[in-house]
Amino acid sequence: MGATHGGALLAAALLLVTPHATAAAATAGPSDGVPPTASAAWLTGLLGPGAVVVDPALEVDDVDATLDLLLGLVASGGAGDTVSAVADALVADLDRHTGADLGATFVSATAKLTLGLAAAGRDPRDLDGTDLVDLLADRVGTDGRARDRSDLGDLSTPASQALAVLALDRAGADPALVLSAADALAVAACADGGVPAEFAAEPCVADPVTTALAAAALAAAADAAGTDAALAAARDAAIAALPDAAAAGTADPWAAGLTVTALRASGRDAEADALAAGLAQRVDGCDGGATAAVVDAADPLRATVGVLLATSGATLTELTRGEGAGAIPLDCSPEPDGAAAASDDGAASTPSPDAAAPDATTGDDG
Repeated sequence: MGATHGGALLAAALLLVTPHATAAAATAGPSDGVPPTASAAWLTGLLGPGAVVVDPALEVDDVDATLDLLLGLVASGGAGDTVSAVADALVADLDRHTGADLGATFVSATAKLTLGLAAAGRDPRDLDGTDLVDLLADRVGTDGRARDRSDLGDLSTPASQALAVLALDRAGADPALVLSAADALAVAACADGGVPAEFAAEPCVADPVTTALAAAALAAAADAAGTDAALAAARDAAIAALPDAAAAGTADPWAAGLTVTALRASGRDAEADALAAGLAQRVDGCDGGATAAVVDAADPLRATVGVLLATSGATLTELTRGEGAGAIPLDCSPEPDGAAAASDDGAASTPSPDAAAPDATTGDDG
């Protein structure tokens, strides 16, 4: 993995390109910048009483959204008590989340739990006796594909393959295993370098979120393998298929935030900083009713997490609680070109919790 990029350095870089973000994080007003802890407070308000996100339509726990929210809280650099509560809730029901209670192993959930809980400071090799890394490694075949084991058959996708590569790399698994899994991911790419939502898709059409995850995973694996030329080429091709800073006002913030982590893992910090600065301007913080969230997106939760990941200065395999960024700077001048169109494209309304949990901006960050 590449060297960790400190949040303070990124915040300073963003302040230079954002004319209205001149105050320190501790005293920033709406026109100066929204601190990540404000976004963390908004995210915390989306949690149900069991410290997990509840799907409003199905009225069941949404573990995938909960794990994305957890990554956002960690990326904020604060919300320590909430991070602990969410991690505790996930570990308490681990067998159901991984499929173990059904004698199954779901690759996507197992890999994402490994990433999220490791970022939250837990040891994925010892979670009340469960070793997530062994569970995940056991699902990687001789061809490098990480396949589900369940009565439903194999439902794995290129996105779950990318998550497996990231999780195995983060957990320090056998480098040969990481490389094999990354090779299997690389061959799933379309001719333009983008990665489809399904394996062997015909026609092969790139999916932005899958491509961004794949780029981050290929970057991590290429670095772990000593800058593997083939993986580096696949990584660069994937990044080339993703939005750059010029598209920050209209791009999906979730996919774009993941893209920033891929750029950082590839050593392309200037491009990462520029895209992160553009994404930061999407946060609602320029009026008295600011939510500190991204309200012009179809999925405000993941969009807000995308911005927090982008501005944390860390890659997905480096993200660690207590090491988030300083202020998220905002440009409160008129919207950048394309931003107004993005907010009028039929996006879903933003959840507005009545009150954020009191520990969202404080607590143990150790």
